[in-house]
Amino acid sequence: GMRVLLDGADARLQERLARADAALAAGDAPAATALFTEALTIDAANTRAQRGLARAGTLDRVLALLERASAAQAAGDTDAALAAYREALALDGEHEGARKALAALQQRIATGNYTARLSAGYAALAAGRHAEARREFQAALALQPRGAEARDGLQQAEFQLAQQRLGELLGKAARASDDEQWEAALQHYDAALAIDAALGTAREGKQLAQTRLALDSALAQIAREPARLNDAKTRATAEKLIAGAAAITNPGPRLQAQLASASKLLADYSTPVSVRLRSDGKTEVTVFRVGSFGPIGDKTLELLPGDYVAVGQRAGYRDVRVEFSVRAGQAGSDVIVQCQQKI
Repeated sequence: GMRVLLDGADARLQERLARADAALAAGDAPAATALFTEALTIDAANTRAQRGLARAGTLDRVLALLERASAAQAAGDTDAALAAYREALALDGEHEGARKALAALQQRIATGNYTARLSAGYAALAAGRHAEARREFQAALALQPRGAEARDGLQQAEFQLAQQRLGELLGKAARASDDEQWEAALQHYDAALAIDAALGTAREGKQLAQTRLALDSALAQIAREPARLNDAKTRATAEKLIAGAAAITNPGPRLQAQLASASKLLADYSTPVSVRLRSDGKTEVTVFRVGSFGPIGDKTLELLPGDYVAVGQRAGYRDVRVEFSVRAGQAGSDVIVQCQQKI
C-alpha cells in the first residue's frame, strides 16, 4: 500500500511541476505560483519547485523589463535595451527569452560595428588614407577575427602603406644621390630593399651608390694623404681611378672638385723637379734607385717627388749618407754629398 501511495505522490508532483513550468513559460505568474506551491506541499524539499516559485515571484517584473527592452530596441535606443535585458537576467538568470534576446542584440551590435568598421576602412582606402584604413580593418578583425573582408582590406592597406613608404624612401635616395650623399643614399636604398627585396630601382640605385661611395672615399684619401703619391704604384692606381671618375657622365660639383684636386696632385707628383747634387770632384756619388755618377763637382738631376738617399764614397775617407726629400711643385734645394772624415 505504502509503495503505491509514494508512486502516486511522485506522479502528482511531476505533473504539478510540468504544468508549473508551462505556466512560467507562458508568462502566467499566478498559475505558476499556485502550481509550484502545490508541488512544495507534496515535497517541501524539492529544489526545482523552490527555484520555480522564486522565478514566478519575479516573472511580472522580468516581463515588464522585456517589454521595455523591446520598445527601446524598436526606438533605436540600444543602450537602454541592453540595460533592460541585463536587469531582467539579474532577476531571473534562467529566463530563456531574456537570454536569447540579449544574445541576439549583442550579435546585431557586433555585426553592425564590424560592418561600420569595414565601411570606414574601405572609405579610408579609397581616399588614400592608408594608415587610417589599417586601423579600421584591425578594429573590424578584433570584432570578427575570421572576417574575410576585413582581412582583405587589411592586406590592401598594408600593401598601399608599403608602396607609400617605398616611394618616400626612393625619393629620399634619389635626392641624396643628386646631392652626392652616397652614404645616406645607401641607407635609403637598403631600407627600401628591406620592404621589397626584388625592387629593381632600389637594387640598381644601391649598386651605383656603393660604386660612387667607394670612388668618393678613394678620391678623399688622395686629398688627405697626397704624399702617398710619391710611390709609383700608388700613382698608377690614382691614374686609373681618375680616368674612371672622368668617364662619369654628369658628375656633381663634389666629384668635379675632387677630380680637379686629385688630377692636380697626380700631375704634381708625376712632374720631375730639378735637384742640384754638389760634391768636391773626388767623392763618388750614388743616388739609390736613380744611378751612380762617379766623382762629381756639380750635377743637376730631374727627380720625381719623393724621398731619396745619396751616398758618397772616397778612398781613405768615411762614407757619407745623405737623405733628402723632393717636394712636388717646389724647386729642389742643393744636396751636398762629400766625404770629409779621414779614416
